[in-house]
Amino acid sequence: MKKQLLALFIGCTIVISGFSQKTKTTNFKPYPFEKAKGNENNTKSAQTLLLKKIVSPFDSIVFNYNFDEQRQRYYSVGEVYTDVDFPEFNFKTDFIYDSNMNMIKANTFSWINNQWFYSCYEEFEYDSLGRKTIRVNANNLGTGFVIGGRGYYTYNEQGQLVEYLQKIHNGNDVYEDLNKVVYVYDNNKLVRTIDYYNSFCQWVEPYYGDYIYDSITNLRLRLENSGFYEDVNMIEFETKYEWTRSSSNKVAQRDYYRAASSNTWATRTSDKYEFLYDETTDRYPIYPTVTDYKAPWEEWFVAEVMGNPNVLTKHSWWTENNDTGRLDYILDAEYQYEQVTIGLNDVKGNDINISVFPNPTKDKINIECSTPLSNAFVKVYNSLGKEVMSKKLNGSEVNLSSLSQGLYLVNIISNGKIVKQEKIVKN
Repeated sequence: MKKQLLALFIGCTIVISGFSQKTKTTNFKPYPFEKAKGNENNTKSAQTLLLKKIVSPFDSIVFNYNFDEQRQRYYSVGEVYTDVDFPEFNFKTDFIYDSNMNMIKANTFSWINNQWFYSCYEEFEYDSLGRKTIRVNANNLGTGFVIGGRGYYTYNEQGQLVEYLQKIHNGNDVYEDLNKVVYVYDNNKLVRTIDYYNSFCQWVEPYYGDYIYDSITNLRLRLENSGFYEDVNMIEFETKYEWTRSSSNKVAQRDYYRAASSNTWATRTSDKYEFLYDETTDRYPIYPTVTDYKAPWEEWFVAEVMGNPNVLTKHSWWTENNDTGRLDYILDAEYQYEQVTIGLNDVKGNDINISVFPNPTKDKINIECSTPLSNAFVKVYNSLGKEVMSKKLNGSEVNLSSLSQGLYLVNIISNGKIVKQEKIVKN
C-alpha cells in the first residue's frame, strides 16, 4: 500500500493511489488566543525544549535554529524533509531574517539528480510594526528564476489581516489580479475567510471558510468550508475540519469530513489525526517558524495553551482508503526535542528594580525604573516569538494600541543587554 506524504510541511496536496483528501488553505490562519501563566520567572536562566525532529517510519523533518544573543531567543533558520521511499520528494528550506528578525526570504531546494537544486523562493517585506506587507514568489525551472507573482497584505486599525491579494506576473513587470482572500472578524476573532478569483476583471466569490469557537474557552472547534455556485445562487457545504480538545484544552484529535449533501455533513470522518502531549513538563517548547504553507498546522505549533506548556510528542494518522471506504491507519510520527538553556535577565545591573504595569492592559504600559537606563529600547514579541514592536524608550509610557489582543513578551534592553523581561496580556 502506497502512503500519502505528510501534509505537515508541504505546500501542495499530493494524492496517492488508494487515498485521497481534499484540502483548502488560505495564506493566513491566526492562532486562537492562548493565555499564558501569570507567574514571572525570576531566575537568571531557564531551560526549555527545542523541537529538532519529527520522525515517522516513512519520512522525517529536521529543524535548524540560530540563537540570537541580544534577544536571547532561538530562531528557526531551516528544515530538511526526507522521504524514505521517494527521494524525489525530498526538499529543504532555508530562512533568512533582517535585523529585526523578520523572516524576509525562504529559499527552497529540491532533491534532483542526487543533488540539491535551488528551485524556488519567497521574499517578504514588512511594515514598521513587523507585519508582512508584500510577498514575492519565484520559480526556477532550470533556466533561472522567473517571478511568478506578488502578494499584498492589508490590515485594519486593530492590526488584523483583512485581505491578501495575489497578482500573477505576466512578464515585463506586468502583474494582473489573480485571487484574493478576505478575512472577517467578530470580537477580535477570525470567523470567516472569503476566497475570490478574478474572472474577466470581476471578483467572483467561490469559497467560504467559517471558523467556530468554544464559548467558554474561546478556542477553535471547527472550520466549515462552503462553495458558492452562481448558477443556482446557493452556498453548498464542501469540507469540514473539527478539533476535539482534551481536559487541558489541547487538541486531542482533528477530524476531516466531506459534505453528505449541499447542507449536511457526512457522519463519518474521512481523515483523522490523534495527538499526544507531555503533560508532566513545566517547560515551554520552541517550535519552528510558521510559514504560509504550514498554515493548516498552526493550531498545533503553539507553545502554550491556556497557560500550560503545549509539548506535542506524537501524532497518529488515519485516512480513508478509496478502494475499501475504510479509515485505515497510516503512521505514527514522533516529535524529538533538545533541552536548551536561555538566559533571562542575565545581565549586569540585574539589581535594577523595573516595574511594568498595568497588566493586563488595554492600550498602554508604563515602565518605571529605580535607576535611569542608558541607551534603552523596548522590544515586544508575540506568542510565536516574532518581534512585533521595537522602539527607543523615551519616558515611561509605551503605546501598544497598534497590537491586537493577546499574549506578548516585553523585553527592556539597556546597552544591548536585557534588563527586564515581562509577559503581558493586551485586552
